[in-house]
Amino acid sequence: MDEQVKECALKRCPEGKELWVFNGNIVKNLHDLVKSIKKQDDYTFRYHVNDENQKNDYAKWIIDVIGDRELGDRLLRASNDRGEFIETIKQRIRELEID
Repeated sequence: MDEQVKECALKRCPEGKELWVFNGNIVKNLHDLVKSIKKQDDYTFRYHVNDENQKNDYAKWIIDVIGDRELGDRLLRASNDRGEFIETIKQRIRELEID
């Protein structure tokens, strides 16, 4: 994996490319994303991830900004269960920290 992608995923995405969550949280890396999803109410999570609008803001941000297509694709295939999202992201963090 490209070191720039790893840096962005684990430490900080480029300035101005942060993910602004509906509840006001600002996400700068995968660690922030896990914390944010854990704190979100159902409305906020569903605002960003839902089948009705075929929307998955988290996967899109991970692919487009962080550059981690593998994780983004995993989240696109995942059910829209918050717990599954958290575990999928945490697993990817572990993989990146070992790499």
